[in-house]
Amino acid sequence: MNLEPAKAVDDCKDAVDEDGDDPLLRYFLGWARLRQGDASAARKAFDKSIELKPQLAWALYGRGLAQTKLGEAEKGRQDLEAARKLLPAIGLKPQ
Repeated sequence: MNLEPAKAVDDCKDAVDEDGDDPLLRYFLGWARLRQGDASAARKAFDKSIELKPQLAWALYGRGLAQTKLGEAEKGRQDLEAARKLLPAIGLKPQ
């Protein structure tokens, strides 16, 4: 994946255009948007990823971060908790 946020978004959008039903492509687009600073667009990408694959813990985690950045702390907390139920170590820094 490209490390430049704008290029990463473009690359992910191209991939989604080719296969919009792949939850991982939507997930990657969400992270690229979040790194770009566009929490609203990130949430939309994570929403679609979760719609396609509800148990994708990292998409729930990403959406939780996006919602928190958008000032929706309670929704963000709920998604972060749901992600941690699926993957208890999610978001923890390695020791």
